[in-house]
This record gives sequence, C-alpha cells and structure tokens, in this order.
Amino acid sequence: MGIIITSSLLAATGVNSILITSGIALMIVLVASLRNGSLASRAAIGGISAMTALFAVYAAGFLLSTNTEFVLQNIWLLYGTSLDMRIVGVPLTELLWGLAFGALAAIL
Repeated sequence: MGIIITSSLLAATGVNSILITSGIALMIVLVASLRNGSLASRAAIGGISAMTALFAVYAAGFLLSTNTEFVLQNIWLLYGTSLDMRIVGVPLTELLWGLAFGALAAIL
C-alpha cells in the first residue's frame, strides 16, 4: 500500500522522491508513535543514529574526494535548486532521508 501511495504522489506531483519518501516515512512514524508512545523514543534514537552515520560517511567521502562538486552537479537532482543546502558539504536532504528512514526502521 505504501509503495502505491508513494508512486502515485511521485507521479502526480513531480516532487523529488527524497522529499516524498521522507515525508511518508515520518508520517508513519508519527502515527505509530501516537498509537504507542513508547515508540517515539525508539524512533528518535534510530533517526538520529542513522542521520549521524550518514553524515559521517558523506563528510568523509567528500573530504577524500577531489571532485565532489562535479559529482554532485552530475548526479544530484537538487544541485543548484533552492533545496541545495549543505552542512560541511553534506546535502541536508540526504540527512532528512537518513533521519526519516532511521526512525522508521527503528520502530519496525
């Protein structure tokens, strides 16, 4: 069901997939946490842990790479858009995805 909703939203809105999938994951986490309050802390820990790990991997990779901007410009669909925001070169949208899916994975 989630795959159908996600695919439909992607096709209908044209919004970047990382935003749609992160939003759906966070909505699932919110609903589950409202139903069972004990899941909220588990989701927070999982989300923060995944986001931190993702940040470390990206930051290390970007520090070791000599052509980071070239790579991002060629593969990252949000490069040069209003969503091209970064911390130490790491795209915030990637960190949002890590947070959302770490939180979701932690409660599954």
